[in-house]
Amino acid sequence: MGEWLAAAGGDPVTALVGKLAPYFGAFVLMMVVGAITIHGVYEVPFRGDSVLAGAAACLLVCSLSLRRGASCSCSPATSPSASA
Repeated sequence: MGEWLAAAGGDPVTALVGKLAPYFGAFVLMMVVGAITIHGVYEVPFRGDSVLAGAAACLLVCSLSLRRGASCSCSPATSPSASA
């Protein structure tokens, strides 16, 4: 765990953002592709505020990314040194 923190210059916020940014990007891309498919290809109407729905989806992605990133990088059972 210390290597990724040291790579971020010792700043835990920078390390956490750098660790979770790829997850966030991948999930947002999947949401956009899904929305385009549902609304553009299949022409399913959307009744509601799209900005609010997008903000809620981003909060969901943040929570899932935080859960995934924290469980993968902080768990001693999944670290390479624990399995060696």
